[in-house]
Amino acid sequence: MDTMPTLNTFEAIRDKVVEVVKSTLQSGEGEAYIVCNVYARFSVYIVNREEATEAIRNSLESYIDQVVAIDKGGYIYEDLNRKDLKKPQPIQDEPRIYYIDRSSRLTNWNTTGRYSHNRKSPTACFWSFKGGLGRTSALVLAAVHLARRGKKVVLMDFDLEAPGLASIFAYQNDEFERVKGITDYLTDLLATSYNVPLTLSDYYFTINQQEIIGSKGGEIIVFPAGRIEGEENLYLTKLSKITAPFISNQRFAIDELFNQINEELTPDHILVDTRTGLNDLGGLFLFRYADVAFVFFFGNKQNMYGLETLLTEFKAHPDLVFYLINSPVPKAPLAEEQRSYYLEKSYDLFSDIYYTEDSTPFIEDETAPHFPIEIPYNDLAVLLNSTAKLKSLADELNGDNPYLRIASLITPATQASDVHQEEISELESSSTHVLEAFRDIVPTSAAGEYEFDTLENLTHNFFPRKDYKFIFDRTKYLILGEKGAGKTALYAALNNAEYAKALARYCDVSPEELGITEWVKGMDNNYPTKAVFDQLEGVEDKDRRVFWKRFLLKSLNNETISDADWGSFVAQQELELKVDVEISNFNQRLQQTNKIINVVYDYLDVSISENHNLRGKLVSALLEVWREIYARYPNIRAKIFLRKDIYESEVNYVTDKVKFHNHLSEISWEYDQLLNIIWKRLRYRVGIENGSPPNRWIMDIPTENLGPILGELPSANEQQNRAILTQLLGEYMGGNNKAFPYNWILYHVSDTKRRIQPRSLLNLFSEAARQQLGDQEESNHDGTLFTPKYMELANQVVSRRRVEDIKEEYPTLSPVFSSLSSYLTQFPVAESQLDDALAKLRIANMEIQDIKKKLEDIGVLYEYKFNRKGVERRYHIPDLYLIGMGLKRKGPGAHKALFGKK
Repeated sequence: MDTMPTLNTFEAIRDKVVEVVKSTLQSGEGEAYIVCNVYARFSVYIVNREEATEAIRNSLESYIDQVVAIDKGGYIYEDLNRKDLKKPQPIQDEPRIYYIDRSSRLTNWNTTGRYSHNRKSPTACFWSFKGGLGRTSALVLAAVHLARRGKKVVLMDFDLEAPGLASIFAYQNDEFERVKGITDYLTDLLATSYNVPLTLSDYYFTINQQEIIGSKGGEIIVFPAGRIEGEENLYLTKLSKITAPFISNQRFAIDELFNQINEELTPDHILVDTRTGLNDLGGLFLFRYADVAFVFFFGNKQNMYGLETLLTEFKAHPDLVFYLINSPVPKAPLAEEQRSYYLEKSYDLFSDIYYTEDSTPFIEDETAPHFPIEIPYNDLAVLLNSTAKLKSLADELNGDNPYLRIASLITPATQASDVHQEEISELESSSTHVLEAFRDIVPTSAAGEYEFDTLENLTHNFFPRKDYKFIFDRTKYLILGEKGAGKTALYAALNNAEYAKALARYCDVSPEELGITEWVKGMDNNYPTKAVFDQLEGVEDKDRRVFWKRFLLKSLNNETISDADWGSFVAQQELELKVDVEISNFNQRLQQTNKIINVVYDYLDVSISENHNLRGKLVSALLEVWREIYARYPNIRAKIFLRKDIYESEVNYVTDKVKFHNHLSEISWEYDQLLNIIWKRLRYRVGIENGSPPNRWIMDIPTENLGPILGELPSANEQQNRAILTQLLGEYMGGNNKAFPYNWILYHVSDTKRRIQPRSLLNLFSEAARQQLGDQEESNHDGTLFTPKYMELANQVVSRRRVEDIKEEYPTLSPVFSSLSSYLTQFPVAESQLDDALAKLRIANMEIQDIKKKLEDIGVLYEYKFNRKGVERRYHIPDLYLIGMGLKRKGPGAHKALFGKK
């Protein structure tokens, strides 16, 4: 045997191994696999050439672990060529010799299929890329919520290098710190060669205090990392004996621990706290033992690198259910910046690595895998060392907190012991009747959900609000609100004298003034026509004011102008002084007869063209007129309904615009208010007013009885609405079974500014009920009223209808909503692609930047805040518009092309 020169670098040893294998295989057939393991040691596997193994072994001496002859098609050969691992690379100029590099994160990160452990109890793994993210606290608090549901939960501290799970409970009993644990079990097992049965109870302690785990029979069993106190360095000695890499399905020490726990303790759940970072233990638990994984990252550059690394492995393990956790979200003012960075980087990575061609969601889709569950920073969680702190964190927000959410994802609501079967049975018993009621909350089409033509319809459909007091306030003559915000409904309510008086009393307004008030239309959607206003494009500002004053006099005198007369009416502008005298005389007659006239202007957005700033000039002139009338003529009043964006961006031809602020009010809706609109309409349609037996959950909706005219007013808050929607749809719905119905609905009917139009929400429920009633084969398989898939189908209808509405609101932008899909098929897109498509639409009088700015302002277009360095900006469109515009989400193939990747 030749003496081998000393090799003292990894590269030198690697090259020598390759050289020896190549020279040995120069003659004869066969192939070889050179494997470098995680400890930088080499093994060689020779296929069908057993005689070559001795020569290689002798040549390489101590620089190689083993040389093994294998059969082609055998177990080892199959393992070396597994499809879920990186493909072996042939050595240059030698196609029969393959080199395989096993990195530390791949040793246990590919234990799929036959390598998975035969789990009996559902196992959840808590893993983090870096320490200090509150992973252990989250695990413990999730376990508390599970125990409060009556579950027996085993906690295992496999963060062996930095144990801390047991210390959370040691405050109440310092004996817990001296209990044997996982390292003791594993070394005891190895030392006895698996031949001596171990007493499992020697290695754990139990938490069953009612103040922590409740009164439903739950229990928490804690397996510490090991006994820390005692003989000096014994824990470190034992830790050094534990071999984490998993090699085969032969007898494995950690398997034995899981098997004995399952057999003797029969837990409902096992929760594992793993070692931080990319390591063998993390890979072992994520991909061999876990049914579900909660992976913790913080929104910074280092953590996003960790996420990028992990996603590649998750892509190779499609059976593993996982959830991202953003923890801890810092306090204001840093919170929003951290959230935005996390979300956009996560979305970017998922689109590039994880999502498939047709499954890329909108960035703010809370149901999607890239959208994290947030755990806010909490001082109590920093040092969790008392029962009071543990209980306070678990009970925070009445239990509706991220730890409860994590627990619910471990145990779906249908498995929870506290499901109210009585309520489910009741819901099932009259599901058709209630679905029909939901269907009828929108009696006609998308534009007809407000039916207020009779006192009865007003009682059933109109939603009175205390802040409608502004409608009776003379000082407020400018009302801002988007189309569909309720302007038409308000006008109808005020035109019904009986209802208007009841509404005034509810708003704490004296009804006496209403008795002498008449409401008249200043203009509506068909009078005057757009052609009339177009004739005013070239006139001066003073002439526009005269036009509005003359038109006001026609409205006050209940006179109409025929189509043939409009031309002369516009052209023959009289002196403003003469018109002022007529208005003054009319006001005097009103004062003498003790009458008030309120003039209502609506549809200014669609009745006047945007071209050449005409709408801005005419609306500015109208506001100047009413600023003057307000100051001079108290018995002539106005309510001018106007879109907020028009007021902010187009009304620029007035003096001292800021002074209008004292004379304006705004109609906007909170999400919970809109849900209460649904409950109001539903309660009448299920027959409550006729004494029909209602469902219990419907009766449980908190209401305020406002009398026979205004009817009953539901007043459910967020917590109550969440409970109602859970009964209707189940606890979770969405692509990854992660979003509460409350959140899912909010996302799917909101624009990029999280604004919701009442009609969108009403149509979502009505259309879902209509489709479910039309499916004769559908049945309630889980006791809920709605099957979530019908909400998803209804969302498509909502999107199409919303697109039609916004085309009417913004006619200049109509080509974007009608034809953008001819030039772009998928979103998100790079700015250059979007600009090219918008240029092809040829929208008159608007630059591309102006179009994008307008789309962002109205909540249609979303610009990403964080992008990769050197990469152009990107834009997305939310589902509320995306589906109705005939567009799709982009998959990773297009995403790679977007960034110039092959």
